[in-house]
Amino acid sequence: MSRKSLGSLIAMICLLSACGQAAAPPGPEMARLQQSVLQKQEELLQIHLDLDSAALEIAEAEQMAQSGNCSGAEFHAAESYRMLRKADDSILELGTELQALFNLDSGRSGRK
Repeated sequence: MSRKSLGSLIAMICLLSACGQAAAPPGPEMARLQQSVLQKQEELLQIHLDLDSAALEIAEAEQMAQSGNCSGAEFHAAESYRMLRKADDSILELGTELQALFNLDSGRSGRK
């Protein structure tokens, strides 16, 4: 084999090895991840609605208290507290799920 042929062969091998395989298109893993993210968005929307409901209960409790209806104010205050606790628990749970979904270090979570 001549030097010219050998040089051409080496150049061709280098070019072919540099090409390699192209990255695979997004597959089922990406589709599953997208579906999980959409589900988490829905959960966030539900938390938002729970917080809106709690705010309405707080406003109702304030109105009842101003009108002198202590038992009504107490009821609405208790409802708002229950809704806030539910939203807080949902946020903590969602955070834990997101950490697992994206393989993040879970660290410490929970109420003190």
